[in-house]
Amino acid sequence: MSLPHSLSQVTLDDTFEVSPFKDTYLVARAPGAVLAAALHALLAAALPAAARRTSDARLLGAALPDWVATVAPEELDAGATYALVFVEFDQAHVATALRRAAGGADVPAAPFRVGEIDSRSVWEAFVGAAWPCDARAVRAADAAREESEAQAALLAESA
Repeated sequence: MSLPHSLSQVTLDDTFEVSPFKDTYLVARAPGAVLAAALHALLAAALPAAARRTSDARLLGAALPDWVATVAPEELDAGATYALVFVEFDQAHVATALRRAAGGADVPAAPFRVGEIDSRSVWEAFVGAAWPCDARAVRAADAAREESEAQAALLAESA
C-alpha cells in the first residue's frame, strides 16, 4: 500500500486501497485503571508472530507503536469510566487485553452507531476533511498521464 505522491489528489479509490473493509464499531465501557493497565500491557508487549501485520523489519518483534492509542495510559483518570471504541475486527484482541487487565472479569462490548458509520465511512470522511482535493486538478492530472502514456505507446510502435 502506498499513498499518492500528492495528497491533494486523493481519490475514492485511494481510500479503498488503504481501508477496503466496512468494519462496524463496538464500544466497551471500562474504568480508567483497567484501560490504563490494558494499554500498558499492549504498548510494552512484543507482537507474537501470528499477530504481525507487517513485513517491515523495523516493526517485527517491536512493541506496539505509540499511535495505536490516542491517549497515554498515564493520562487516564483511574476512577473515571471511559468508552473505548474499536472496530469489530479487533474484538477478540481487545476483549482479551481488557479481561487480563480486569483480573479475569469480562468487559462487555456493544455495537456502536450501527448503520450510521463503519471503518470505511470514517476513513472517507477523514480524507475528505483532511486532504481536500480539487476534482478539476485530478481530472487534469489523469488526462496528462493518459496523454503521456499514449505518446509513449506511439513511440514504442514506431521504434
